[in-house]
Amino acid sequence: MMTMNQKNAEIFALAMGLTSPWKIDSIEFKAVEEAKNSEPGSASKSTQFELHVYASYDHVITQEKVHDHKDRTWRHLDFFQHKAFIHARVPRIIDKKGSVKQVQVPWAREGSGFTLLFEMFVIELTRQMPVAAVGRMVREHDTRLWRVIEAYVEEGRKHQDFSDVTGVGIDETSSKKGHQYITVFASLGSHKVIFCCEGRDSSVIKSFKDDFETHSGNCAKIANVSIDMSKAFISGVKTHLPNAEINFDEFHVIKAMNEAVNSVRREEAKKRPELKGTRFAWLKNEENQNEDDKEIMNIINPLKCNWDTARAYRYKLGLQACFSADKDQVEAMLKKWLAGACRTSLKPVKDVALMVKRHYDGIVAAIKNDITNGLMEGLNSLIQAAKVKARGYRNTKTLCNIVYLMQGGIDFSKCFASDCSVTIHTT
Repeated sequence: MMTMNQKNAEIFALAMGLTSPWKIDSIEFKAVEEAKNSEPGSASKSTQFELHVYASYDHVITQEKVHDHKDRTWRHLDFFQHKAFIHARVPRIIDKKGSVKQVQVPWAREGSGFTLLFEMFVIELTRQMPVAAVGRMVREHDTRLWRVIEAYVEEGRKHQDFSDVTGVGIDETSSKKGHQYITVFASLGSHKVIFCCEGRDSSVIKSFKDDFETHSGNCAKIANVSIDMSKAFISGVKTHLPNAEINFDEFHVIKAMNEAVNSVRREEAKKRPELKGTRFAWLKNEENQNEDDKEIMNIINPLKCNWDTARAYRYKLGLQACFSADKDQVEAMLKKWLAGACRTSLKPVKDVALMVKRHYDGIVAAIKNDITNGLMEGLNSLIQAAKVKARGYRNTKTLCNIVYLMQGGIDFSKCFASDCSVTIHTT
């Protein structure tokens, strides 16, 4: 064991931002034996070094009456490659009213076994890496790190203000195999996630409303909601966000149209073998087609060909044109498209036309308001990428915490200690 002198103690006090009545009494740099991460049952050990900082509270300076003390230890950021710990005898003092209360240490939040600097380092890492990987890096069990994440997300969300939110995008994404989902709500203005919860039925809209109002949000001010054509979402929005205009964006409509084109192609390929293996040529937009796709389309010439697949493809192009039309021409173009598509003998295309007819107002609203669900689809991709990288999450609560951490725009500088010297980066 090596004990550092008082001068070094003063340097560490400055580095930690400790001021009176807190002081560092001593610092020890000592060797400890740890079991190696080798075969199960192995008794082999290795020598590791740890830094231990011992702090105390001078109640004489504050002229406070001490009731008792409790020995506490906190894990701090590593000292070079060595684990570092802060130890202190934390006093419980008797205030002027005779009540007993524990003194709050300036380097850690209440109830935590980590320092603020260590926790914020973990938060920054978990924005980019799976929690299990962060645990291996900082040499802590990931269960303890999940408690840190949950505490910071919960506290950080308390300080969020949604009073200026007037547009919301809503979409569900899978949380686990077996039809388990979470629903994500994002502000169409800030592109930040403002709520996340388990499920995808109409009750999630009620959960959003309750949470939104606790963050100074006004449901009456929500003018636009972008959703897919889920009956549950439609019902929930009409019930709990009555002033919101529902917008059905291009993505889900064209997705349904692409499925219709492919359905027609599969059926026609039974009598026209040349259509086999051409699926993506029909689904891609012209600018996204590769050389093979372009060659197929040049041979078939879908703009003039009378094959069923070519006819379905032309209906798709006509529907896409409606979404890029001038706002004052949208309704006329969409009605003209519906007139033809509803009479076609191509059943998959007719089914899409009937779907468009049922959701006509919301589709027109999305085009005129220039609102898409691209934001939600992008968030969905990021969430699924994080889930794959982490090899899944134990439950929906941990997944929602990661969603808030990555895409919630939480300002962690408002968490726990307003006067601490921790530098917190918000992204």
